[in-house]
Amino acid sequence: MNRAAYTLSAQTVLPSATLPAHTSMLSGLCPSKHGVNWNDYLPENGYANVTDIFDIAHAAGLQTVMVVGKEKLRQIAEPASIDIFEYINDRDLVITEKLIANFPADFDLLLIHFPTADWMGHVYGWLSGEQLSVLYRADQALGNLLAELEARGLRDETLIIVTADHGGHGTIHGSSLPEDMTIPWIAAGPGIQPTQLVTPVHIMDTAATAAYALGLSIPAEWDGVPVYEAFGLPVEDQSKACQ
Repeated sequence: MNRAAYTLSAQTVLPSATLPAHTSMLSGLCPSKHGVNWNDYLPENGYANVTDIFDIAHAAGLQTVMVVGKEKLRQIAEPASIDIFEYINDRDLVITEKLIANFPADFDLLLIHFPTADWMGHVYGWLSGEQLSVLYRADQALGNLLAELEARGLRDETLIIVTADHGGHGTIHGSSLPEDMTIPWIAAGPGIQPTQLVTPVHIMDTAATAAYALGLSIPAEWDGVPVYEAFGLPVEDQSKACQ
Protein backbone atom coordinates (compact mmCIF):
# COMPACT_ATOMS: atom_id res chain seq x y z
CA MET A 1 0.00 0.00 0.00
CA ASN A 2 2.93 2.37 0.60
CA ARG A 3 3.76 2.24 -3.12
CA ALA A 4 0.22 1.71 -4.41
CA ALA A 5 -3.02 3.40 -5.28
CA TYR A 6 -5.53 1.94 -2.89
CA THR A 7 -8.85 2.10 -1.12
CA LEU A 8 -10.14 0.02 1.75
CA SER A 9 -13.76 0.87 0.95
CA ALA A 10 -14.25 -0.59 -2.53
CA GLN A 11 -17.58 -2.33 -3.06
CA THR A 12 -18.49 -5.78 -4.34
CA VAL A 13 -21.81 -6.94 -5.83
CA LEU A 14 -24.95 -8.66 -4.59
CA PRO A 15 -25.00 -11.49 -3.90
CA SER A 16 -21.68 -10.92 -2.12
CA ALA A 17 -20.63 -14.49 -2.80
CA THR A 18 -17.58 -16.05 -4.42
CA LEU A 19 -18.66 -17.04 -7.92
CA PRO A 20 -20.99 -14.11 -8.76
CA ALA A 21 -18.45 -11.62 -7.37
CA HIS A 22 -15.45 -13.13 -9.16
CA THR A 23 -17.45 -13.14 -12.39
CA SER A 24 -18.12 -9.41 -11.95
CA MET A 25 -14.47 -8.84 -11.05
CA LEU A 26 -13.24 -10.48 -14.27
CA SER A 27 -16.08 -9.65 -16.68
CA GLY A 28 -16.60 -6.00 -15.74
CA LEU A 29 -20.34 -6.68 -15.51
CA CYS A 30 -23.03 -6.56 -12.87
CA PRO A 31 -24.67 -9.91 -12.00
CA SER A 32 -27.85 -8.85 -13.79
CA LYS A 33 -25.81 -8.93 -17.03
CA HIS A 34 -23.45 -11.86 -16.53
CA GLY A 35 -26.18 -14.12 -15.12
CA VAL A 36 -23.96 -16.14 -12.77
CA ASN A 37 -26.33 -16.40 -9.82
CA TRP A 38 -25.06 -19.71 -8.42
CA ASN A 39 -22.17 -20.23 -6.02
CA ASP A 40 -21.30 -23.90 -6.33
CA TYR A 41 -19.35 -25.79 -8.95
CA LEU A 42 -22.15 -26.79 -11.34
CA PRO A 43 -20.58 -27.94 -14.63
CA GLU A 44 -24.04 -28.41 -16.10
CA ASN A 45 -24.47 -24.62 -15.99
CA GLY A 46 -21.56 -24.16 -18.36
CA TYR A 47 -19.54 -20.94 -18.37
CA ALA A 48 -20.46 -17.29 -17.95
CA ASN A 49 -21.73 -16.30 -21.39
CA VAL A 50 -20.02 -12.91 -21.51
CA THR A 51 -16.90 -11.25 -22.87
CA ASP A 52 -14.47 -11.16 -19.96
CA ILE A 53 -10.90 -9.93 -19.49
CA PHE A 54 -9.53 -13.35 -20.44
CA ASP A 55 -11.48 -13.33 -23.71
CA ILE A 56 -10.17 -9.98 -24.87
CA ALA A 57 -6.61 -10.66 -23.70
CA HIS A 58 -6.48 -14.06 -25.40
CA ALA A 59 -7.99 -12.63 -28.59
CA ALA A 60 -5.18 -10.07 -28.62
CA GLY A 61 -2.59 -12.85 -28.55
CA LEU A 62 -1.68 -12.49 -24.88
CA GLN A 63 -0.93 -15.50 -22.67
CA THR A 64 -3.61 -15.98 -20.03
CA VAL A 65 -3.21 -17.94 -16.80
CA MET A 66 -5.63 -18.80 -13.99
CA VAL A 67 -4.50 -20.54 -10.78
CA VAL A 68 -7.32 -20.99 -8.27
CA GLY A 69 -8.05 -22.64 -4.95
CA LYS A 70 -11.76 -23.23 -5.68
CA GLU A 71 -12.85 -25.36 -8.62
CA LYS A 72 -16.02 -23.35 -9.21
CA LEU A 73 -13.96 -20.43 -10.55
CA ARG A 74 -13.49 -22.60 -13.63
CA GLN A 75 -16.96 -21.50 -14.72
CA ILE A 76 -16.02 -17.82 -15.07
CA ALA A 77 -14.23 -18.13 -18.40
CA GLU A 78 -14.35 -20.60 -21.27
CA PRO A 79 -11.34 -22.94 -21.51
CA ALA A 80 -10.55 -21.61 -24.99
CA SER A 81 -9.63 -18.21 -23.55
CA ILE A 82 -7.28 -19.53 -20.86
CA ASP A 83 -3.91 -20.91 -21.91
CA ILE A 84 -3.04 -22.34 -18.49
CA PHE A 85 -5.61 -23.30 -15.87
CA GLU A 86 -4.76 -25.01 -12.60
CA TYR A 87 -7.02 -25.83 -9.68
CA ILE A 88 -5.04 -26.45 -6.48
CA ASN A 89 -7.17 -27.49 -3.53
CA ASP A 90 -4.74 -26.37 -0.84
CA ARG A 91 -3.55 -23.52 1.34
CA ASP A 92 -2.42 -20.18 -0.07
CA LEU A 93 1.29 -20.81 0.57
CA VAL A 94 1.09 -24.17 -1.21
CA ILE A 95 -0.78 -22.68 -4.16
CA THR A 96 1.90 -20.03 -4.56
CA GLU A 97 4.69 -22.59 -4.10
CA LYS A 98 3.29 -24.73 -6.92
CA LEU A 99 2.79 -21.69 -9.15
CA ILE A 100 6.38 -20.60 -8.63
CA ALA A 101 7.66 -24.13 -9.28
CA ASN A 102 5.92 -24.09 -12.67
CA PHE A 103 6.04 -20.37 -13.30
CA PRO A 104 4.47 -19.26 -16.60
CA ALA A 105 7.42 -17.15 -17.68
CA ASP A 106 5.60 -15.58 -20.64
CA PHE A 107 2.32 -14.69 -18.92
CA ASP A 108 0.54 -11.47 -19.79
CA LEU A 109 -2.55 -11.88 -17.59
CA LEU A 110 -2.44 -14.00 -14.43
CA LEU A 111 -5.13 -14.55 -11.81
CA ILE A 112 -4.03 -16.22 -8.59
CA HIS A 113 -6.81 -16.95 -6.12
CA PHE A 114 -6.23 -17.51 -2.39
CA PRO A 115 -9.11 -19.47 -0.74
CA THR A 116 -7.91 -20.03 2.83
CA ALA A 117 -9.15 -16.83 4.48
CA ASP A 118 -12.68 -17.58 3.28
CA TRP A 119 -12.51 -21.17 4.54
CA MET A 120 -11.39 -20.04 7.99
CA GLY A 121 -13.99 -17.26 8.09
CA HIS A 122 -16.75 -19.79 7.56
CA VAL A 123 -15.42 -22.05 10.29
CA TYR A 124 -14.21 -19.58 12.93
CA GLY A 125 -15.75 -16.24 11.96
CA TRP A 126 -14.69 -13.12 10.11
CA LEU A 127 -11.79 -11.30 11.81
CA SER A 128 -11.38 -14.18 14.28
CA GLY A 129 -7.88 -14.95 15.46
CA GLU A 130 -7.88 -18.06 13.32
CA GLN A 131 -8.80 -16.13 10.18
CA LEU A 132 -6.24 -13.42 10.90
CA SER A 133 -3.57 -16.10 11.27
CA VAL A 134 -4.20 -17.41 7.75
CA LEU A 135 -4.38 -13.87 6.38
CA TYR A 136 -0.83 -13.55 7.72
CA ARG A 137 0.04 -16.63 5.64
CA ALA A 138 -1.69 -15.11 2.60
CA ASP A 139 0.52 -12.06 3.04
CA GLN A 140 3.56 -14.35 3.07
CA ALA A 141 2.30 -16.08 -0.08
CA LEU A 142 1.92 -12.73 -1.82
CA GLY A 143 5.43 -11.80 -0.68
CA ASN A 144 6.79 -15.00 -2.20
CA LEU A 145 5.08 -14.20 -5.50
CA LEU A 146 6.48 -10.67 -5.51
CA ALA A 147 9.96 -12.05 -4.77
CA GLU A 148 9.65 -14.44 -7.73
CA LEU A 149 8.66 -11.57 -10.02
CA GLU A 150 11.65 -9.60 -8.71
CA ALA A 151 14.03 -12.52 -9.30
CA ARG A 152 12.79 -12.84 -12.88
CA GLY A 153 13.13 -9.12 -13.55
CA LEU A 154 9.38 -8.76 -13.95
CA ARG A 155 8.40 -6.83 -10.84
CA ASP A 156 8.81 -3.34 -12.28
CA GLU A 157 6.85 -4.14 -15.44
CA THR A 158 3.97 -5.99 -13.79
CA LEU A 159 0.77 -4.32 -12.62
CA ILE A 160 -0.35 -6.08 -9.46
CA ILE A 161 -3.94 -5.73 -8.27
CA VAL A 162 -4.78 -7.13 -4.84
CA THR A 163 -8.46 -7.29 -4.01
CA ALA A 164 -11.19 -9.56 -2.63
CA ASP A 165 -14.51 -10.91 -3.80
CA HIS A 166 -16.44 -10.12 -0.60
CA GLY A 167 -16.18 -9.55 3.14
CA GLY A 168 -18.17 -11.32 5.81
CA HIS A 169 -19.84 -11.22 9.21
CA GLY A 170 -20.14 -13.95 11.77
CA THR A 171 -19.39 -17.07 9.77
CA ILE A 172 -21.29 -16.07 6.61
CA HIS A 173 -21.51 -13.52 3.80
CA GLY A 174 -23.77 -12.82 0.84
CA SER A 175 -25.87 -9.97 2.22
CA SER A 176 -25.91 -6.22 1.58
CA LEU A 177 -24.36 -5.48 4.98
CA PRO A 178 -21.30 -3.21 4.79
CA GLU A 179 -19.23 -5.99 6.37
CA ASP A 180 -20.06 -8.24 3.41
CA MET A 181 -19.92 -5.61 0.66
CA THR A 182 -16.71 -3.73 1.52
CA ILE A 183 -13.43 -4.96 0.05
CA PRO A 184 -9.86 -3.69 -0.32
CA TRP A 185 -8.55 -2.68 -3.74
CA ILE A 186 -4.82 -2.11 -4.15
CA ALA A 187 -2.92 -1.49 -7.40
CA ALA A 188 0.85 -1.20 -7.68
CA GLY A 189 3.23 -1.27 -10.61
CA PRO A 190 4.09 0.65 -13.78
CA GLY A 191 2.21 3.89 -14.23
CA ILE A 192 0.54 3.74 -10.83
CA GLN A 193 0.69 6.89 -8.70
CA PRO A 194 0.81 6.06 -4.98
CA THR A 195 -2.27 7.57 -3.35
CA GLN A 196 -5.29 6.78 -1.24
CA LEU A 197 -8.04 6.82 -3.83
CA VAL A 198 -10.99 9.15 -3.50
CA THR A 199 -12.68 7.69 -6.57
CA PRO A 200 -15.42 5.21 -5.65
CA VAL A 201 -14.18 1.78 -6.76
CA HIS A 202 -16.40 -1.20 -7.57
CA ILE A 203 -15.34 -4.76 -8.16
CA MET A 204 -16.27 -4.51 -11.87
CA ASP A 205 -13.56 -1.86 -12.28
CA THR A 206 -10.86 -4.51 -11.78
CA ALA A 207 -11.28 -6.02 -15.25
CA ALA A 208 -11.44 -2.59 -16.87
CA THR A 209 -8.29 -1.43 -15.08
CA ALA A 210 -6.41 -4.54 -16.18
CA ALA A 211 -7.62 -4.08 -19.76
CA TYR A 212 -6.54 -0.44 -19.73
CA ALA A 213 -3.08 -1.37 -18.44
CA LEU A 214 -2.71 -4.01 -21.17
CA GLY A 215 -3.76 -1.57 -23.88
CA LEU A 216 -6.91 -3.53 -24.70
CA SER A 217 -10.20 -2.12 -25.90
CA ILE A 218 -12.85 -2.21 -23.19
CA PRO A 219 -16.18 -3.71 -24.30
CA ALA A 220 -18.91 -1.10 -24.44
CA GLU A 221 -21.29 -3.26 -22.41
CA TRP A 222 -19.00 -3.43 -19.37
CA ASP A 223 -20.25 -1.65 -16.26
CA GLY A 224 -16.74 -1.27 -14.86
CA VAL A 225 -14.32 1.46 -15.91
CA PRO A 226 -10.58 1.86 -15.35
CA VAL A 227 -9.61 3.44 -12.06
CA TYR A 228 -7.96 6.35 -13.86
CA GLU A 229 -7.07 8.09 -10.61
CA ALA A 230 -4.63 5.24 -9.88
CA PHE A 231 -2.66 6.29 -12.97
CA GLY A 232 -2.70 9.96 -12.03
CA LEU A 233 -5.26 10.79 -14.72
CA PRO A 234 -8.41 12.89 -14.44
CA VAL A 235 -11.39 10.94 -13.24
CA GLU A 236 -13.83 10.14 -16.03
CA ASP A 237 -17.36 8.78 -15.82
CA GLN A 238 -17.23 6.10 -13.19
CA SER A 239 -18.97 2.76 -12.87
CA LYS A 240 -22.02 2.68 -10.69
CA ALA A 241 -23.07 0.23 -8.04
CA CYS A 242 -25.12 -2.60 -9.46
CA GLN A 243 -28.85 -2.41 -8.91
